[in-house]
Amino acid sequence: MSSNPSNLKDLIYERFKPIFFAYDKDNNSSLDPQELRVLLAENLGVNEKDITQEQLDWHFHRIDKNKDGKITFE
Repeated sequence: MSSNPSNLKDLIYERFKPIFFAYDKDNNSSLDPQELRVLLAENLGVNEKDITQEQLDWHFHRIDKNKDGKITFE
């Protein structure tokens, strides 16, 4: 099986898009910091309260590349 970048992109969309939108509770096609906290907690198997604000900020800012205060799937 050959690895093709477009096939990888399709696979990512297929697998991760439903997960992303499951955590987009306000249905605005983006994740805010609290939605990211829930996503991280549930997928790491920890309590939301165990994720410090510093940890949340670190992850959020690493993902929010354009620094607009939200994380979009694209």
